[in-house]
Amino acid sequence: MEPRKYPKVGVIGLGNMGGMLTRGFLKQNIFDAEQIFITDHNKSNTEPLAADYPGVNIVDDERTAATGADLLLISIKPPAIPEVILNVKEFLADGAVLWLTTSHLPDGQLERLWEGDAITFLPTLSGHLDRGVVLAHYYRHPTRIADNDYSKEFFGSCIEPLCKRLIWVPDDGFAVLNNITGCAPAFVAYLIRAFAEAVATETDACDAELLQSMVLEAFSSTCALLEVTKELPDQLLNRVGSPGGITFTALSALTETMPQSLSTLINRSVERHAVADQEVAAVIDTLLTEP
Repeated sequence: MEPRKYPKVGVIGLGNMGGMLTRGFLKQNIFDAEQIFITDHNKSNTEPLAADYPGVNIVDDERTAATGADLLLISIKPPAIPEVILNVKEFLADGAVLWLTTSHLPDGQLERLWEGDAITFLPTLSGHLDRGVVLAHYYRHPTRIADNDYSKEFFGSCIEPLCKRLIWVPDDGFAVLNNITGCAPAFVAYLIRAFAEAVATETDACDAELLQSMVLEAFSSTCALLEVTKELPDQLLNRVGSPGGITFTALSALTETMPQSLSTLINRSVERHAVADQEVAAVIDTLLTEP
């Protein structure tokens, strides 16, 4: 699939996710710099990109970035997205597609704002290494005839080079799965730090920095081993230790507490996700009832 079929690509927001995606598109030669029109209020985001990729168009406002765009990537805080869509949609090219880095615009809300095709999706920080899993949902307005899935296929052709795997989810599929995709880098980083801190309380043989690097190597090498051998975690467990040995005796501390901790983590995440959905819905209600 030829990405350049969309001659103009607008980008609104060049923060963590928007910047990572835009750099990825350029690095992978998915789009040409001259195709991309970017707006971001923070020059510290736009100036380095423009220096690295001469030819990219940095513009002053959202409407300029959106005018005539066949594809518009909006990567800003979720409560701000609805107003941007309403402000720019009349300036987009006919048949334009929205790419929205949010999970807080379910179909029922998006239908109130947008009459075309859209992809809502969640990149991860691992995308800086072209790794990680991206969750995505394809939206088509109910009034549009489902003649083909080009918008969905095109998105896949652009995003798959920037991640390890792209997973399409239903409208309500983000809340739970985001715990092992978008949220995962934070959770893993916390576990690495907590493990190192726990070891530090029991020994002064290594300083904190060295302990963290050792734990990091333990995590990364174990993941690499599982990837290469295609083993299941249970198989690896049985290779490392045996019942009654040091490893399995210590592991009992995790089996006693970890399942409940992880269940609580997921439940709290899902609850907060629902609150964020409601916050965005309230913004839309206000926007659509204002005179």
